Amino acid sequence: MEYHSFIAGLPEINADDTKSVLTLSALKADIEEGVAEKDCKDLNLFYYAFDNQNLCNMLMNPEAEWQILGTLSKEEIEDFIAYAKDGKIHQDDHLPAYFAEFITAYQADAPIFPDLSWADQLTTLYYLYALESSNDFISNYFEFNLNLQNVLLATAARKHKLDLNKVVIGNTEVAENIKTNSSKDFGIAAMFPYLEETMRIDESNSPLEREQRIDALRWQWIDDNNVFHYFTKERIFGYMLQLEMVERWLKLDVAEGQKAFGDYVKELVSAVKIDIAQ
Repeated sequence: MEYHSFIAGLPEINADDTKSVLTLSALKADIEEGVAEKDCKDLNLFYYAFDNQNLCNMLMNPEAEWQILGTLSKEEIEDFIAYAKDGKIHQDDHLPAYFAEFITAYQADAPIFPDLSWADQLTTLYYLYALESSNDFISNYFEFNLNLQNVLLATAARKHKLDLNKVVIGNTEVAENIKTNSSKDFGIAAMFPYLEETMRIDESNSPLEREQRIDALRWQWIDDNNVFHYFTKERIFGYMLQLEMVERWLKLDVAEGQKAFGDYVKELVSAVKIDIAQ
């Protein structure tokens, strides 16, 4: 389904924006009103990240701030937890399917992925769920982002002689290679075309610059892979991802950092040559 008027009405956003043109909260409300229910289910994969935070906080840190961008209310998550305590599965298509597995395991103190923290176990389930999306753009983005994070985590773990099994998440071919291959490129150069740029991020000693470069690479991936999507949900999903980056940098209130982020994106446009047909 195409959304000509909806997408045409979205304000343009750029990596170096210095003021907000639209909030994620406002966009979420617009999507709920202007996008078909079946497409909203795909777009909700973006917002499930906030549901994950709320679930973890409710179980482990109940005083933490509630993430309003989640798809679930506090009452819905409380009810879901209560069902799991009784060994029941809450049958509701509105709920992320992996919630039941995670809550049941947490309540039983029976880790699903024993080497990982509970938060990372939930993240792993989230990614495994998202990778099964029937939408290629969405599943490919999650695969890219998973690979990006795993390479960065594994590179840092190698440097500090840490167990890769405790930091690398997922059970994809790339993740398994990262955990078991001792070569410099983890044996994934052919599988992850953004590897060189990702490993270059690790050369920076500045945490701020690292985050800027990570987001710049994400931004470039979205642009590379949305070339042929004009008025579809893929364009909306990419817009949400980029708006989240802009909003996060604006909240940090680091003017020079925001400009640098924009500069890194522009640099990648000319530096990263990716075959988008892959």
